[in-house]
Parts: sequence; C-alpha cells; structure tokens
Amino acid sequence: MAGIHQLWTIDLRDGTAAHRTGSGAEELHDGSHGEAALAQTMGIALHDDTLLAADAESNAIREVDLDSAGGVRTIVGTGLFDFGDKDGVGDAVRMQHQQGIAVHASGRLLVADSYNDALKWVDPATRRVETWLRGFHEPGGLAVGRGRVYVADTNAHRIVAVEDTGEMQEIVIEGA
Repeated sequence: MAGIHQLWTIDLRDGTAAHRTGSGAEELHDGSHGEAALAQTMGIALHDDTLLAADAESNAIREVDLDSAGGVRTIVGTGLFDFGDKDGVGDAVRMQHQQGIAVHASGRLLVADSYNDALKWVDPATRRVETWLRGFHEPGGLAVGRGRVYVADTNAHRIVAVEDTGEMQEIVIEGA
C-alpha cells in the first residue's frame, strides 16, 4: 500500500485484507510493526523469515519481520531527503528511489536504484552497497533466475536479461 505507507496482508483462502506494518506516516522510522514508518514501499522480496523492502521515498532498504511480535529495521538509508548516488557502508550510502529488490543465491540483495539508472548489490549483514551495472533507464523491477537477472528497464520499454558476468541481452517479446 505504497500510497498510504503501509504493508498489508491478503488471506488467499478468504480474500480478506488487513493492515500488517506501518503507522501510515511517510518517514523513515524503525520500530514495531505498528510504530514503524515507511515511505512508499514499492519492491519486496522474501528471504527466510524476513521481508526485504525497497522504500522508494526514503531511499532506503528495510527488513520487516514476518513474526507479528517483531518489527522493521533499516539496512541502508537515512531519511526522506537524503538521496544521491554513493556506494559505501551504512549511513554513508546514498541511493535514489529504489523500486525493485531481489534476493540473490549468494544472500546479497540486488536493488534497482531507479533514479540513478543502476543495479546495486546490498549486503544486509555488513550494510555495504556496491554498484554492479549502470546504463539502464529507470529500472523498476527485478527477478533473479539461474545465473541471470531479469530487469524491467522501465523508461527504455524493455526487459533485459543480465548474466552473472554482467553481460546484458534484451528480451524480445513478439506480440499478436
């Protein structure tokens, strides 16, 4: 629920939806599910018992516990107006409007740093961020496959397959 800065769940058995995480305030605030504040979460990925989230407006990557007794923690990002394009560790990192996130087999996170037209690796344990590839046009979505990553390169109107080596190939989809 990006517009109201919350995460909701949907029970697929009966179709009911319910608030799960986020106070509704648009800011970067860690805490319990009810106290934490999110800022236009756009991309999510599941890793073990943790939901990883790309919080686009706060330029942050967040961890959200699946356990209702848990809460939200920030991996990288420091606030709504702290943005840029700087690799590094922890609070020194700057990204801008990340939209996609995926978990790689290595355990690292791959993030579509959309307004910097780049894909970046995030190590959740060390909080280190490193640019992997540039040259996209506002990448918005990611999916990790065997030995490759699929990128929705939004403003280029294309899907790109990227090998682990960094070699890129556009996926051509023939329509009727």
